[in-house]
Amino acid sequence: MNNPKRFVFVTGGTGGFGKLLLERLCQNPDWEIHAVARGGARRFQELKSPAITSALQTGRLLVLDLELSQPDALAENLHRAYPTGQLPQRMDALIHIAGFSLFGPVLDVSLTEFRDLLDLNLL
Repeated sequence: MNNPKRFVFVTGGTGGFGKLLLERLCQNPDWEIHAVARGGARRFQELKSPAITSALQTGRLLVLDLELSQPDALAENLHRAYPTGQLPQRMDALIHIAGFSLFGPVLDVSLTEFRDLLDLNLL
């Protein structure tokens, strides 16, 4: 019996914990991986990871260049990234690691900066 690949959608796979997780997924041929990165595939190529490079070359890793910090445009961006029916029929895992931090005294953070932080980190 032929088992279908499992599908995972990952945000934030280019740094720290996200990179480690993405490498592990790319080492397992049972996963089809769609990953979001500002800057697209170039960001993943810069990681110089043999597992990620191999998954990119074999088509098991599809990179979507999406801006997640603009939630109002997210639906439009997803439709542009997945033209006419390319979205897989099911999703086995959604891993949201994308985010950023603000450093310094909380009173120095503007309301806009704080909203931007929440919009991305609590997507």
